[in-house]
Amino acid sequence: AKNSHNNLMGESVLARIFAPTIVGWSSRAVNTDTHLEESPKQIECMNTMISLPETFWRSILERPKPINQC
Repeated sequence: AKNSHNNLMGESVLARIFAPTIVGWSSRAVNTDTHLEESPKQIECMNTMISLPETFWRSILERPKPINQC
């Protein structure tokens, strides 16, 4: 989303594309009703995750690795 001026893919487009894969479905067998009911929720969740500040994601990704204890 930070480079949307270059790739023309804003946050809402990215959320719509990645939500089914990252957020997922409530069951393995997704029928039409499930798809229609859960898609907006997935997109809303993904939009929220995309809008979190970069510092939030860095704090998760750059945590020190635990020291293995014997």
